[in-house]
Amino acid sequence: MDDSTPLISLDNSVEINDYTQSANTLFHFMTKQEYLRAALSRKALVPRYCRESIDYLNLTVAGITYNEIAVLTKCFCDIPLHRVATNFDFDIADESKKTFKNLKLSSNSVGNSHPSYYGEYALAFSKSWCERKNLQPIHYLNSLSAYSRSFAQMFNNMASKEDMPDEYSDDILLRLALIKPLRGKMKRVIGNEELTFIKNFHDEHEWRYIPDKAKIDSANVKSSSTYQPVIADAFTLGVEFSRESHLLKLSEDLEKEELREIWLDFSYQDIRYIIVRSIHDRLELIKHILALPDSNFDTNSDVIMARHLLISKILVFDEIKKDW
Repeated sequence: MDDSTPLISLDNSVEINDYTQSANTLFHFMTKQEYLRAALSRKALVPRYCRESIDYLNLTVAGITYNEIAVLTKCFCDIPLHRVATNFDFDIADESKKTFKNLKLSSNSVGNSHPSYYGEYALAFSKSWCERKNLQPIHYLNSLSAYSRSFAQMFNNMASKEDMPDEYSDDILLRLALIKPLRGKMKRVIGNEELTFIKNFHDEHEWRYIPDKAKIDSANVKSSSTYQPVIADAFTLGVEFSRESHLLKLSEDLEKEELREIWLDFSYQDIRYIIVRSIHDRLELIKHILALPDSNFDTNSDVIMARHLLISKILVFDEIKKDW
């Protein structure tokens, strides 16, 4: 056998459904039906900057501690459909226990399923499609492990070098964007109060779409923007503005059509499931699909049949909770 011959050759056009102990579908959940309608109209999911705590790594560069990064991403979960609505026990962080008690809530009255945190509307795609579209499973770190300590030491050593090549710094930041602690704190608004929960992030089996750096650079040139896949926590350097409003403005600007090349685009045939919260939401979404322009559909197909096929993919979360 020729040594240059690859042992494994993959045909990227083949749909591979070889996941047996996890789902063959990834779900992106969202909090409002308007976000779902916008995604279907655009035929794309627009990445946003998401704040990620990295304080568990104790990263300190030139005497400055970096506790947070912002990642330009779209997140998906790897949870079998029959478990999407499953409620789990939860823990309230110490700083929220008094507020939770004052709200007179019990664990039975507060949902702790994945949609409870991320919304009851979703688009789902096959893992094969996600693999082809540059999605990557994230790496969950045990913050107490030698591996985590080694990663932090490597990061601190590399980041302190003044002459570090750009490709090295880009690689380190990308690795940082694709890790998460096994457990951590997460905020939720319940009864008009913001509460902090202790969450097991590993249960989400998260995959992330982070736009390719070359595409971001190309979009920046075309639109005179300055987007990056990862923003290190420059706020610790004395920047005088709200990080939340700043990142929100950056994310909203990403919806401009000239930045489309860094969106996660799809065709309607790529969608496996569409989830809405209620029967009323399903009726509203059917109206939206029927009103989509014919140009959104494949010109070589029967547009009427394509609309009905898209409608047939709609599932209702209220029914999933009862029947699956």
